[in-house]
Amino acid sequence: MLVGAGIDAGRKAAEASPSAADGEAGELRSILDSASDGIIVIDRDARILSANRSAPALFGREAGDFAQTILTISWCRTASA
Repeated sequence: MLVGAGIDAGRKAAEASPSAADGEAGELRSILDSASDGIIVIDRDARILSANRSAPALFGREAGDFAQTILTISWCRTASA
C-alpha cells in the first residue's frame, strides 16, 4: 500500500512539475532497488510494470524476463528450480 501511495504522489507531482517528478521517481527507484526483498509493480491486468533488483532472485528469473510479462502463479518458481 505504501508503494501505491508513493506512485500516486509521483503522478500528482508529475502533473505539477515534471522536473520535481523526475527527482521523486528517482528517489523511489533508489529506495526500491536498495530493498533486500523482491518487489514488483503490476497493473490491473497483472502485467509487470517494474521490478526492483532483488526480484529476479526471488522469482528464479532473469531480469529481462520481467518486461511486460503477465504475472501468473505458474510463472513464479523457486530460485532452485
